[in-house]
Amino acid sequence: SGKTTGSHRAGSRTPGRTDRAIAVQPGGIDQPGYAHRPGAAASGPHTGCGLRGRARRQTRGPVYRSGSSNEAALLENAYKNSLKLAAEKKLTSIAFPNISTGVYGYPKTEAAEIAIKTTKRFLQENEFPKEVIFVCFDDANYSLYREMLD
Repeated sequence: SGKTTGSHRAGSRTPGRTDRAIAVQPGGIDQPGYAHRPGAAASGPHTGCGLRGRARRQTRGPVYRSGSSNEAALLENAYKNSLKLAAEKKLTSIAFPNISTGVYGYPKTEAAEIAIKTTKRFLQENEFPKEVIFVCFDDANYSLYREMLD
């Protein structure tokens, strides 16, 4: 089974690892070939992001309203469906940002719990990916992930 690695601060890279990672980025939903529904994942062209990799996948997390609009299941599906795509392609690693915790307003603690729980379960049940990297774009998310992964 695979492993989850510690989170990284904005702008940092995992030397020697990103060349085998796929970057999963929220948004971009107006571009052809990308996921249009929250919780979906799709293949997209590998451009931008500042990451080298074999592929890039696109996913969209839910906009957080009140927590009673199926947001938890949609966020879980964003991670799970991206992991499924990585497994189908036999990719060894995948990198996730903090999906939905920015302008979509998802509470950071709850989102981190969902991301980590979903990822750990998937890694226990599947051969690929071998490694998941959580890329944290602010100190609050970095602290949450560090605490939950330790």
